Amino acid sequence: MDTRGAGVLGGCIIVASLILSLGSRGPAAPEVGRYQFARSNGVNCFVIDTRTGRLWQRFVEPSGGSLNWEENKGPWIESSSK
Repeated sequence: MDTRGAGVLGGCIIVASLILSLGSRGPAAPEVGRYQFARSNGVNCFVIDTRTGRLWQRFVEPSGGSLNWEENKGPWIESSSK
């Protein structure tokens, strides 16, 4: 094999290794334990984001009322983290 052929083969190997290393990452894995679910007394439900400190709550009415989650904006939340 002459020097030109060896150079082309080396270049192909480098390009192939770059393609394989950049393309094989796939989607990021979810953070295990980041969101914690708490139920205080059967009618209040809370979801806590342990990384940002955000808290969502839902009051479950026995009559089947609103099932929407509302974010609880407490003093521990920085105003710039929206």
